[in-house]
Amino acid sequence: MSAAKRLRTRTFGSQPELIRMRDLEPEDASWVSDPLAAWNAIESKARAALMHRNIEFDSGHVSGYQLAEFLDDTFDTSWRRAPVYEHAIRVNRLEALRHQIDRGRWVVLGWWKRQLVEWIEDPGVPEGGRWQLRPRWRSVENGSALERHLNEVSRRRWRETVRTSTPLSDEPFRAQFDAGSRVSTPLGDAQPFELGESSVGGDVMDIAARGVGEAQEAECYAEYEARLESCKLYAAMSSDPYTYVSCKANAFRLYNQCRGY
Repeated sequence: MSAAKRLRTRTFGSQPELIRMRDLEPEDASWVSDPLAAWNAIESKARAALMHRNIEFDSGHVSGYQLAEFLDDTFDTSWRRAPVYEHAIRVNRLEALRHQIDRGRWVVLGWWKRQLVEWIEDPGVPEGGRWQLRPRWRSVENGSALERHLNEVSRRRWRETVRTSTPLSDEPFRAQFDAGSRVSTPLGDAQPFELGESSVGGDVMDIAARGVGEAQEAECYAEYEARLESCKLYAAMSSDPYTYVSCKANAFRLYNQCRGY
């Protein structure tokens, strides 16, 4: 996947966005801020909203609409009924909002110097690679939540790709790709097949011409092995044995295409 496809366009100084983690697309993963930067983009407007003060437009903070949705998700709509002037109550409510960010339930997207993820090329997956959490953020709660979410989306997309690229039904599929199985077809009253001159249109060796040289054969097999390793990874992530079976079939199909069959 090209950088343009895996990375939604943002420009320096663009207004941050506040969204639920479950609504985050992997293409936006690199714009997710760390908890401190996210809270800085929210805190002053959240305080003003709790006190029912007008929220003025500010390109450095999230929009009032997104903030209101964030407050509704945290407090239902109770915060709309009466302003919070008492300091202790307001502090408690602000702390509850901050927990939403720290725990990774909501994220802020923006132009940040510090990115939580990095792109890892992987030709064995549909997107051509995947976002991986940087080591320093793995101990942070919202970093772990981001990693779980990206893995879930990747698994879902992989299952959808396998389902659309493998038209075979479950049981016949398993039978055909089980290493120990042999599929026989009853011939009934069919006449025995004999390889005659008309069967191949001339020289039998013409059929073998569809093959490839040793160098390309080796390259095709190397790609096939790499795809099988990716299949094992995704099977382990999905905890579904059928994922590996279907993935292996797709890898074998691509292997034969590479060899000219």
